[in-house]
Amino acid sequence: MPQPSTGPVVPIAYVSPGPYKVEYPYGYHFPINHPERCNQLKPFVVLIVPVAPENRKDRIDIRMTWGNATLVQDKVVSLFFLLGRSSVGDVTQIQQQLMEENNEYGDLLQSDFVDTYKNLTIKTMVMMEWLRSYCTNVTYAMKIDSDMFLNVHNLISMLLTAKKENYLTGLVAHGAAVLRDKHSKWYLPMSVFPEKHYPLYALGLGYVFSVDLVTKIVEASRHVPAVYIEDVYVGLCMRHLRILPTEPPAYKFHVFPLNYNRCTYSTIIATTTKPSTNVRENWKDFTRPVTMAPLGGEALDPWSLSSASVSPDLGVFSLLLLILISIYLTSLCIDCRRSAKLEESAPSARVNPMIDEIKKDELESSVSVQGTEEESGAWFPAWRSHLSTQQQPGQPAHNDNIDLLPF
Repeated sequence: MPQPSTGPVVPIAYVSPGPYKVEYPYGYHFPINHPERCNQLKPFVVLIVPVAPENRKDRIDIRMTWGNATLVQDKVVSLFFLLGRSSVGDVTQIQQQLMEENNEYGDLLQSDFVDTYKNLTIKTMVMMEWLRSYCTNVTYAMKIDSDMFLNVHNLISMLLTAKKENYLTGLVAHGAAVLRDKHSKWYLPMSVFPEKHYPLYALGLGYVFSVDLVTKIVEASRHVPAVYIEDVYVGLCMRHLRILPTEPPAYKFHVFPLNYNRCTYSTIIATTTKPSTNVRENWKDFTRPVTMAPLGGEALDPWSLSSASVSPDLGVFSLLLLILISIYLTSLCIDCRRSAKLEESAPSARVNPMIDEIKKDELESSVSVQGTEEESGAWFPAWRSHLSTQQQPGQPAHNDNIDLLPF
């Protein structure tokens, strides 16, 4: 069980257990910790963002945008950034900067594993251990990547009607093929994982789960060898527990980056973003009130019109104008909901849940399409394929292989 550490910072020499597994379970500690935060704030949901120690910019961007929400629909939301030990540059200087940043913002969690891509499974399991140790009074937690946009209001709306036990949802991958090409970054040999397909799992870009699951997943990890593909590993632990992920509401989670549109972003829960995205400018636009000034009156927000907000002094003309604009804005939202569905029908260059970039031709050859039985189907589904005709949002995903024993 993780414990806070106050000792001196010493760079750790990483000893690999092999190219396809990671050093877990192991007794990791927390040189930067906030063990009392959940008991103090009693959040409804905890947002945990795995991020590299050197990536201060993303942390600042998130704090200034969607991460600044602390009370949404009368529910407390807490944000933490999870990181390990830096393995690049001047590690002593970086560690000092992290300590100063934590003193300023109070939202960093640091464990003493080496923070590398290969150790993402360790990072995720350390997150689970931290939640188990310090956040047992929380209802939900969400792991979300630092390059994501999160609509916290819509997230809370979904969770208000979600199950409170054995619940995990996000973009659920079905029939994900195990890659046997030794040149692939996600290659796993038969000796490590002999099956042809992975069990169901939620893509690591962002998934939310009931906190009762963390103890179960940590216990399951004692029986499931820790492969380096973190979202797959959580899926393997879930299979060991015989718990299926829950299908998300349609078109709420997006693996393909949606081009920013205020109306579109108001309908989703989460989407990846392009590296060139100016997240702060988008946030300013997303949160600004839509106003107009009627003749002789003060600005009104047509998004929140109600009969009580319309003064008789506006006159019939102004009232009709407000109604027409409201109808127009509603039609825009209907159109952008359609565009949000259509945008994910075309692959983009930033889609891989396990790496920052992937070539378009590799994606097109690997994405499985709903209704096909080809064994060459991909390790994650297109926007259509993650919902089968027998699956409904909020219901456990169907898995024909649920009775297979874990390896």
